[in-house]
Amino acid sequence: MGVPPLGPALNASITVLGALLGRYGCPIVLVGTLVGHLLGALYGIGMMLVGRADRRSRIPFDLLLRARTLAGVGFCGS
Repeated sequence: MGVPPLGPALNASITVLGALLGRYGCPIVLVGTLVGHLLGALYGIGMMLVGRADRRSRIPFDLLLRARTLAGVGFCGS
């Protein structure tokens, strides 16, 4: 079946969020990436615990991008 290609809205979102994180420097990008992966893992584990997902289920990536950008800028940006 394959994975569908990214839509133009998601591509624009990735570009803007990456530029925002990159403006603050490498440590912010690393914090944002770490927080994004942690949030994704917690979301996936939570969905498996309540029985709404299994190991092969897909999770929304765009929401995690937004959350990690806000976390990176919010925790480290001034």
